[in-house]
Amino acid sequence: MTAILAGPFLRHVSNDQVNIFLALDAMPADAKAVVYDASDSVAGESGDWRKAIYQVAPNLYALMLRAFPASGEFSCGHYQYNISVDGTDLAARGLLDGELPLGYTPARRPGFYLPEYHRRTVTASCRKPHASVGGNPAPDQLLQVDRMLAGSLDSAERPSRLVLTGDQIYADDVAPPLLALCERNAERIMGKREHVIESWRKGPLKPSDRKLDERHHFLRAKQGFTSDQKASHLVTYGEYLAMYLLVWGGNVERDIPGFGQVRHRLHNGEKPVSTAEYNWNRDSGLVEQFLTGARQVARLMANIPTYMIFDDHDVTDDWNLTEQHFRQMTGGSVLSRNVLVNALSAYTVFQHWGNCPDQFGVEVMENIQQVYGQLGFDLWHKLEPYFTRPERLYFGYAVPTTPPILVLDTRTHRSFPGNGLALMDERAFAQMECQLATVDRGNNALVLVSPTPVFGFNLVERLQLRTGGDLACKFDKEPWIANEDALGTLRDIIGRHHFTEIYTLSGDVHYSFARGESGVQVNGRWQNWWQLTSSPSCNVPVGGKWFYCLSDRLERGDCWDREETHYLPVAEDSELVIQGYCNIGLLDLGPGSGAAFKVLRNVEGQQETLTYSLVASAQEVREDELETAEISH
Repeated sequence: MTAILAGPFLRHVSNDQVNIFLALDAMPADAKAVVYDASDSVAGESGDWRKAIYQVAPNLYALMLRAFPASGEFSCGHYQYNISVDGTDLAARGLLDGELPLGYTPARRPGFYLPEYHRRTVTASCRKPHASVGGNPAPDQLLQVDRMLAGSLDSAERPSRLVLTGDQIYADDVAPPLLALCERNAERIMGKREHVIESWRKGPLKPSDRKLDERHHFLRAKQGFTSDQKASHLVTYGEYLAMYLLVWGGNVERDIPGFGQVRHRLHNGEKPVSTAEYNWNRDSGLVEQFLTGARQVARLMANIPTYMIFDDHDVTDDWNLTEQHFRQMTGGSVLSRNVLVNALSAYTVFQHWGNCPDQFGVEVMENIQQVYGQLGFDLWHKLEPYFTRPERLYFGYAVPTTPPILVLDTRTHRSFPGNGLALMDERAFAQMECQLATVDRGNNALVLVSPTPVFGFNLVERLQLRTGGDLACKFDKEPWIANEDALGTLRDIIGRHHFTEIYTLSGDVHYSFARGESGVQVNGRWQNWWQLTSSPSCNVPVGGKWFYCLSDRLERGDCWDREETHYLPVAEDSELVIQGYCNIGLLDLGPGSGAAFKVLRNVEGQQETLTYSLVASAQEVREDELETAEISH
């Protein structure tokens, strides 16, 4: 019987389709999805599954079961679904019972909520498996979303979609025990131990022949690998695939080897006295707890449509941060390009494909299948036109729901005018505008997803903009305000499409805050911009615990130096400016008291909610006030 290695995961869902992703260990004899409405009647079924299955590795098949309405379209309401592979459905596979039943209660099928208006959207970013605070595991706040769904299954309060805004995996900052698991699973997926090309002169390099914590010796800064935590960096395509299977609770090898089994592959591991054993056991405990929780994340992703976009750690830290980095990764050493193609191919399979199955052509998936699944990973360079060349893909996309989502790719199409930085170039903006033209503008609201905040935290942005050279990497010098022209282009394009309420979801920065800009006139129309930042879901802010102390003492009046913007106060604590505890965000667009953004954070084991009101109306701001008055801070 074909094994399900990951999934089912709900991806794009709308009134005309339901997309369900599965990772399998073999080509099945048949596969099917059936969608049931609230009365348990069949509302839709999948079509020919053979049109959406790809052998993405010798022993890994990616399948998208695409269910369409039995007639007309899916009406608004609550739905459940079942899938079968080789004639064996979820119940027969034991997935609807046990400790973590896939539908939350025994015998219940997984499902989703399809509203007429998507009122409640959850957002999260930055999820690192071995993150810790004071030696204790950092809480994985995606588990809180799982609990949220469990308490609202048949309610209109049930969140209808999840948006992951970057760093779904950490490819550079990997704990050695997790890398050991990635290596083991990669060998099973690929059928052999992989190599990459270190250089045309040196030839193949097999990472699994090196120590688990010494990869920094061949991943050099001059090649674009500038992370301070790259000793156990992912390198091969199989390792990237394995990481997704692990962090999303896949049915793969999760038993971490003991120190005695790997000591010969650790720096100082064979010395009689060293910290190697302590570090291994510490990291093993952190990873084991994370992977246990990842089973709940798998259940979560089976019960809520999920949309994703990368940030830097999905490939490597500081990816395309500067023009030099961009040239090193896309046109520099063969090793840099090899790793980049490996990373983006795995991203395409596990993240991008399900975002927009209709918009994303089959050509890329067919070529990934041909290279990695059939001919061999040595031909990775045949995929370079999609990922490293000037004609490379733009990974932004639009979701034509109400309100629509517009997701920006702020990594692959950057430009660097005058030694500066624009997060999107002309080609990216042109594609973004074409995508925006396909969505409904009926209610004037747009959910904009930018991994990097459009409006950031000024104290940090000032520091970023004043640094250069190597310090630019230390402070992630990449705010939107680094290039006012690019920011203006973003505003203008959105303004041309008549959106007046723009809710921007971001991550990246390892702290959360909310910021508003009200009564801005763009192309003759008023706009309200809301910057809603939620980060990290499972990590710690730069500086660790000191950040928590500092954030409680910042004076709001000193943090903001732009007259047209204002920091949004927290209803529960008017003095709170910025916070860095592990959190997820919830955008609630009414009805009743109006729109709000809630940050659900974990403070030393206790769940707390911070609420930001989003009630300003651009139409209420008089034009003469815009010219003379300062917007209140």
